[in-house]
Amino acid sequence: MFATDLDRHGLIQYSPSSAQVRQRSPCWWSPVCWIWQWLRWYTPSPLWYFIPADNENQDRGYAVREPLPLPTQPPYTAHVGNLAFDATSADISDLFVDCAVTNVRIVEDKLTKAPKGFGYVEFETVDGLKKALDLSGATLQGRTIRVSIAEPRK
Repeated sequence: MFATDLDRHGLIQYSPSSAQVRQRSPCWWSPVCWIWQWLRWYTPSPLWYFIPADNENQDRGYAVREPLPLPTQPPYTAHVGNLAFDATSADISDLFVDCAVTNVRIVEDKLTKAPKGFGYVEFETVDGLKKALDLSGATLQGRTIRVSIAEPRK
């Protein structure tokens, strides 16, 4: 049996040439197809219009945690975020002057000793902590700070 006999009986399978592929999918040369492909890739899917947006946290740009309950016993500590890198503990104490601050700790990098942009403030009473939570969104050295209840140490 010759190769032509094998081919005639379908025993040899050839991969299609580029001309055969072009014959099967005429979209590569049709301007109508180009427009269709452009519309397919560059217009938004209609499904996006029906998916409800989560506008609650969308405008923030940082992850929002569930608020922790107020502590019932000392230490009454708040986490202060988005601090300026040149903010000192005296600046933070001045911001929370009406809240009875007992301790301010700015977290620093272990190797470079550069501040990381957040810290912890400890208060004498729960009322001081509540007043500090009301100051979330205040401006300190040109930055809007975030104040939340700190997780207890492990």
